[in-house]
Amino acid sequence: MWLRLPAAVNSSGRMPLPPVSSSGRMPLPRETKEAMARRMAAALSMIVFAVCLLAGLNAGNPPATILYKALVAMMGTLFIGLAVGVMAQKMLDENIKGLKPPETQPEAPDKGPHKNPPIKEAKTPRGDR
Repeated sequence: MWLRLPAAVNSSGRMPLPPVSSSGRMPLPRETKEAMARRMAAALSMIVFAVCLLAGLNAGNPPATILYKALVAMMGTLFIGLAVGVMAQKMLDENIKGLKPPETQPEAPDKGPHKNPPIKEAKTPRGDR
């Protein structure tokens, strides 16, 4: 039979939950850095494939030519997208490393009820009356 059921099933008929790490999070199936580059490359290549299909149909090319050129463009964009994704991930990693938590600055000593010195009233000369 081509469909096999998992061997590890509870007595209730359900599969057990995956293990949880000490931080309380489930372990990621792939390295997230590689996954971002792959997702970016796949998205770009699918967009290019769709654009090539539409351009080929608009030009009136035969279906075999349209598919061939669209697939070639998709494969080329896949490799370019992988390179762009890796560069974007490195850029994000460098920017995140550069961020530091804000340091708490000690406040200036309080100068009474007003932190700034009071404004002195200017004396205006009285005119002759």
